[in-house]
Amino acid sequence: MLSLGGAFEYYDLFLMGYVGPGLVRSGLFTAGSASLFGLSGLATFVAATFAGLFAGTLLFSVAADRFGRRAVFTWSLLWYTAATCVMAMQTSTGGVLLWRAITGVGIGVELVTIDTYIAELMPRQPLYVAYLPEDAQAVIGQVHRSTLPARKLLEQEGMHYEGYVDIFDAGPTVECFRDNIDAVRRSHVLPVTLGEEDPVPDSLTDDVPWLVSNRKFEDYRALVTAAPARVDRFPLLPYAAAALGVGEGDSVRAVPLSPRDR
Repeated sequence: MLSLGGAFEYYDLFLMGYVGPGLVRSGLFTAGSASLFGLSGLATFVAATFAGLFAGTLLFSVAADRFGRRAVFTWSLLWYTAATCVMAMQTSTGGVLLWRAITGVGIGVELVTIDTYIAELMPRQPLYVAYLPEDAQAVIGQVHRSTLPARKLLEQEGMHYEGYVDIFDAGPTVECFRDNIDAVRRSHVLPVTLGEEDPVPDSLTDDVPWLVSNRKFEDYRALVTAAPARVDRFPLLPYAAAALGVGEGDSVRAVPLSPRDR
């Protein structure tokens, strides 16, 4: 049942690609938009889909915790199936957009529910692994050689493999507590000093890239900028300070981007 739902889910998501030319040919939509907020362009059909996906994921995904994954999965499947059928019978642009958005809500709900549902159904014991071919068993918890540098980068930051693998590709999941992340542990709260614009922006210096953020919760901002490897007051150019929303004397949290510079 879950496999069938997943198949219909992808079928409906890719529907935008293979139904689009037919909608343009029928005259309901145009290949381009007449204006920024025009409703006649095919892009609006795509936008209606993602608007529904966003609404379904954001507003109704919590329903699975209240009513159960099985019930929500079944009803969301019926929801977007019925909405797609109604959309197919529309003869106006507005009608197609409305029912496509309603369809997107159902897809958004199922998109979240089906992944968590599969995760809950997976066995916690390695019983089924023994039934896999030896070649398949050998790659569980392993990464592709092209992905190895990314894993090493995460491990340099203090993350480690605890035996948990991804449910879809069996790749390793690395994890650690926030306070154990190297960049967090070795970051510093520093006062800001405003500098002057560099007259020669491309000139060679001994500066290193830093990851810098303000210390606000609701208006959090972060950026990468260059500064000496060791500072007591963090120098920011005016445009960088403005981007962070800080001024002379305010404090920022900063850490050199590369572990070798910390």
